Amino acid sequence: MRTLLACLLILQTAWAEDTLDKQEKRWVEQCITALSSPSERVRRGASRALSQVGVAAVPTIVKMSTRLKTPEAWDALTHACLRMDRMAVRKALEDLRAKWPVRARESFDALQSRLIIRVPYGDPEVGRKVRAILNTFGKSNSYQSDDPSIDQIVAFGRDAVPELLRALEERDATEITSGFSLSFRKTAIADALKKLVIPEDRPSLIRILRGGVNEAATVLATIPGEESRDAILGLIREGKLDHVLLDALDVFRDDPDVQATLIEALQKIEDNDNYKIGFLAELLGEAQCFQALPVLKQRLTTAEGLQNRRMLAVSVTLLGGQEGIRALIDLLGESGRGGPRYNQHTAGETLDNISGKDFYKGEDGGPDSRGPRGNFKEAKTAYDAWWTEVQGKLKYDRDTLRWIVP
Repeated sequence: MRTLLACLLILQTAWAEDTLDKQEKRWVEQCITALSSPSERVRRGASRALSQVGVAAVPTIVKMSTRLKTPEAWDALTHACLRMDRMAVRKALEDLRAKWPVRARESFDALQSRLIIRVPYGDPEVGRKVRAILNTFGKSNSYQSDDPSIDQIVAFGRDAVPELLRALEERDATEITSGFSLSFRKTAIADALKKLVIPEDRPSLIRILRGGVNEAATVLATIPGEESRDAILGLIREGKLDHVLLDALDVFRDDPDVQATLIEALQKIEDNDNYKIGFLAELLGEAQCFQALPVLKQRLTTAEGLQNRRMLAVSVTLLGGQEGIRALIDLLGESGRGGPRYNQHTAGETLDNISGKDFYKGEDGGPDSRGPRGNFKEAKTAYDAWWTEVQGKLKYDRDTLRWIVP
């Protein structure tokens, strides 16, 4: 590991030569060997170091490919090649096809398909300017989608797309060391791409999405069509749920296949996976997916965590389940600051909206405050009395999304 890190510090630019001397070749061999390390951090470091060598490493890669015996090792090699000059690497591999070991042929074919560039390179000068702008997002602790820097990137037009796609696919420095991104860089890249992509970019985005970059889904969702929908749904069916994927599916939320997949996912999630349950419930409620009501009601009975209970209660209420109303009233009685108050505030506003009453009076307080403020105690008392009076008489009006007493 120490040798690898030292090499990373020394090698800051790619080799320009077409061949390697003995010392360089030995170093490349060390990198290739490290791709099979059981340590993910070592594999990532070796991948990034190998990418600095460029196409000159290809002959050694082919020669030592039989040592790459795990999917993780080939994945690390693939990421190294994706950071190189892809066209040059594809040509070099093709020229050496006759020397591909039999056991590695299938893996090399898969690597070749990943190296296909589906968008033109664009202006190299534009690429450098785009990267310079993107680097600013890794140093910021805040981000908004209307950031002026996004407009600067979009002003370059389609010439910015190749660099944006490469940047979307590569790992941030924080991902190399911690395993996940701590910056807003990926979000900024996705926001810029949403304004520039065309249907021809879909294959590249699907490949990047399948490579583990969920932000690609939000861009993919801006390209209409079943291919975009199915690529995102495929990850959901594999159990790879997070709020980024669910946000991307929002544009397809009225699709019967999407709703059926989300209901199935909600049924399979473990009871203690509150984060995923809550966001799934929210999406199904906003989509007015009435078929989801039975499973949402069941989840509400075992729900833990204030946010999870609030999301479930709102969705159940908006889909015609009285159990959600009772849960919202109970949430008004929760105490605390920040997060708990936000759940109380949302519960109060929802109750006012669905009942036509104005028992709750409050405000969200904004991002810089200590949280929402409201008459939580008084509102709970009023809604408890209202519930006792109308509980057996309420009917749900789907057109107005209100509960009424006929």
